[in-house]
Amino acid sequence: MKNNFLLVLLFSIISNFLLADELDIKAKNITLDKKNNISIFENNVEVIDQLNNLFKADYVEYNKSTNFLLLKGNIYSKDVKGNIFKTEEATYDNDKKIFKSFGISNFETLNGYKVKTSDIFLDNKNGLISSQEKTIIEDRDNNKIYLNNFEYLREKNIFKSVGSIKIIDNLNNSYNFTQIYIDENEREIIGSDAKLYMNDRNFKFNDNNKPRVFANTINFKNNTSTFTKSNFTMCNYRKDDKCPPWELKASQMTHNKIKKTIYYDNVVIKLYNLPILYLPKLSHPDLCLRTSFIFR
Repeated sequence: MKNNFLLVLLFSIISNFLLADELDIKAKNITLDKKNNISIFENNVEVIDQLNNLFKADYVEYNKSTNFLLLKGNIYSKDVKGNIFKTEEATYDNDKKIFKSFGISNFETLNGYKVKTSDIFLDNKNGLISSQEKTIIEDRDNNKIYLNNFEYLREKNIFKSVGSIKIIDNLNNSYNFTQIYIDENEREIIGSDAKLYMNDRNFKFNDNNKPRVFANTINFKNNTSTFTKSNFTMCNYRKDDKCPPWELKASQMTHNKIKKTIYYDNVVIKLYNLPILYLPKLSHPDLCLRTSFIFR
């Protein structure tokens, strides 16, 4: 009983000590280093800051002088917006409200987008989450987005990235971009310098078909995909990257998934790169252009 009383008294003193900096820390084992003004917490550590950000870890070292936390082992963090972070080592600057993870880290948004990356930087004051390391984002429809870096605007639920970007959708189609913008709220994806390769065998009339679309931009939103300044062909590749036997070039190409139809504006039909026919409008069934970006 005496030991329990002393433990409760010690925990109460430490809690008051930490609450002066508006941190609430709980743990099974607590050690004080008065000389260095450091408190060490181990086993089932839970930390809540004044913004109500939650941190759990096996080990937490708190430096009162710098108002800085070092976290190690089975780290679980949940920010005020409900985004969840998991890693093995991290720090938290309680003054600047900046969380940094080190090494392999997982991040899941409130909307269910799963992010596998490394070295996450979370700025709670400005609502910015980012990483400069290779990243894989998986959306709720199991489409996978491969990035070299990302920024996530927490207040707007928007991902942004530049560089080498690739998407593999759940129908095995692949997309290459140099920039991408993903709006979780609007269920919208915008990519620039786009190259779409339709790899699903069901999209082809025979094995020699290589259906593909190159466009300045692609916009996937709801049940519509829009391609600006696009080139579409189903022809096989030719040696030395020669032009395809036929292609459709349009100022805008729109795929309506409900009507199962592709519409073109200002389309030029080309044979071996020679324009042979111009049409202000053209449409055809979408048997050869199905993609999985139908946001539900």
